[in-house]
Amino acid sequence: MRFANVFMHGLHLAVILFCSLGWILPETRAWHLGLCALIYFSWFVLGPLKGELGFCFLTGIQQKLWEKQGRETNPSYMVFLYEKLLGRPAPQPLVSYVTQGVLYSTTLLSLCL
Repeated sequence: MRFANVFMHGLHLAVILFCSLGWILPETRAWHLGLCALIYFSWFVLGPLKGELGFCFLTGIQQKLWEKQGRETNPSYMVFLYEKLLGRPAPQPLVSYVTQGVLYSTTLLSLCL
């Protein structure tokens, strides 16, 4: 269970970093757009089916792991990161807007370049 949690943290961080920076190199732009498409699918197709617009598939898995471990869950992994890194409650709407802004802007950059 502990290994699965560490693995999910690593996967989450890799997705966040690649989503933020994958558009920079021409060689990775196609992969970046593919990842963005998966994120959009999770947010706007899986999310509404689950009744939770903006649902992240990875966060859903990680929350289930945390529940099995008896740990407290957060509404989003980005909120979790904010609170872990800064040690204070996250302004959830702001975290959500910044997260969306990064995804939308990096997708646009990747498409334009």
